[in-house]
Amino acid sequence: MTITFIATIAILSALKVAVASIPTSTVDWLLRKFELHHKLSEENADISFEGRAVQGAEKANIITAWNESLFLEEYYVHSGNREYYSNPSHGISPIEIVLDTGKTPVMFHVYQHAEYVDVVKQVKSKVRAYKIKAEMLHNKASGKAV
Repeated sequence: MTITFIATIAILSALKVAVASIPTSTVDWLLRKFELHHKLSEENADISFEGRAVQGAEKANIITAWNESLFLEEYYVHSGNREYYSNPSHGISPIEIVLDTGKTPVMFHVYQHAEYVDVVKQVKSKVRAYKIKAEMLHNKASGKAV
């Protein structure tokens, strides 16, 4: 009995040391696999608004606003309301962002409101929706210059 107890403590201690000493790059890779709000760069993101590609300073402003935005809350999307988030009919033209992550592209539909921004993220057939606060995107929605 005591041999089993001592062996269990030794194995758990070794496991604790192994988990505590994982390299930072490995931890970053694991976190990136599960992150909801990806960071954008000019090289890996294609942005369009109302059917036209956004380029230059406007694209840089949108990417800066996206990267500096604050995550507020995630909406629960289940199979019954997935179509509501995938194809909303509330008359707001979204900013469409296609993020090239390597294997599969990630599509973001960004709906601007006066006080917050709704984001619908689609990867293959998975849909996730959440709300962010991005001051520059709010100003654009309320008619102010970016």
